[in-house]
Amino acid sequence: MAKVKILELGSGLKPYPGKEGEEVCHLDKSPFPDVEVVWDLEKTPYPFPDSSFDKVIAIHCLEHISDTGKVMNEIWRIGKSGAQVHIRVPYYSSYLAFKDPTHHRFFTEETFNYYSGIFSLNKVGFIYFHPHLFGFLEKYLPRFLKLLRNHLLNIVKEMEIELVVKK
Repeated sequence: MAKVKILELGSGLKPYPGKEGEEVCHLDKSPFPDVEVVWDLEKTPYPFPDSSFDKVIAIHCLEHISDTGKVMNEIWRIGKSGAQVHIRVPYYSSYLAFKDPTHHRFFTEETFNYYSGIFSLNKVGFIYFHPHLFGFLEKYLPRFLKLLRNHLLNIVKEMEIELVVKK
């Protein structure tokens, strides 16, 4: 059985270790110990053939990119049809989005709708600053929690997005 080919963008010092049956390629602009491909994500095209990967992981890297559209187009190009794309970014109303001066972009639950021509949106999830309280609200009062998310700061820490490549 063929291994699932995974590309982790911006893998940094804590790369995705992979599981049995996965072949992971770690890409970062810094030559950290487990990085196989040293590459600046701002530079396109990436050094991979079209339709190379079954899954692309981008954990806390898209907010550091000045042209998100260019990166999303590259993820689409190198992803196979049906490839999963797992993204984690700071939520736009979180202090985490603003405190790092290297952040170029802020993301909401609607941001990835702009890429609906090349990706299907599979899931949007939230990581809360107070998971017990807001987890309860998410389960029992989701509309109220959406109101809080949209009008108060520092409710949501991060957002996880799952996309599927459409070709």
